[in-house]
Amino acid sequence: MRSLALALLLFAVGCGSKDIDTAPEGDTDTDADTDTDTDTDTDTDTHPENAPYVEDADAFCLYNDSSTQYYYWIVECTADDPQGDDTLAAFGDDWQHTVTVVNDQGAEVAAYQMICNDDGDCTGTFNEDDDGVICTSASGYTFRFVVYDQDGNASAGFEIVGRQG
Repeated sequence: MRSLALALLLFAVGCGSKDIDTAPEGDTDTDADTDTDTDTDTDTDTHPENAPYVEDADAFCLYNDSSTQYYYWIVECTADDPQGDDTLAAFGDDWQHTVTVVNDQGAEVAAYQMICNDDGDCTGTFNEDDDGVICTSASGYTFRFVVYDQDGNASAGFEIVGRQG
C-alpha cells in the first residue's frame, strides 16, 4: 500500500511539471519560460585519475653568439602518466603538449608546443623575437606547462617563473 501511494505521488509530481497551455481558443500562450540552466560543469570527459602530471619544469633564456646572434628560450619539463610514460601523446597526436607564457600583468602572450619522449622528458625552444618574450625580462613571465596522454587526458597546469640561463 505504501509503495502504491509513493508511486501515485511521484506520478502526480511528474504530471504537474508539464507546461500546459490553458489560454482560451484563439488566444496565444504568453507564459514565458523562466527556467535557466546554471550548469557550470566543465567536465571534458577525461579521467583525472588517469591524467598525466608534470613533476618538474624549467624555462630559461640563452644568448646565441655564433654567426647569427639572438636570444632564445628553452622550455623543458619532466612528466609522468599513471598509465606509463610511454602513453604520453606523441608528436602528431591530436593532443599536443604545450607551454603557455603569461606576462606579469596576467595576459597570455604566447603558447608553444613541446615534444615528449618515452621517458617523459619534454622540451621545446623558441626565439625571443617570435612573440616578444623578452629575455632581459625573464622573471616577468610565468610559464604554464600542460601535457597530454594518448587518451586525451590533460595534466593540471604546472607553473614556474622564467629565468636567464
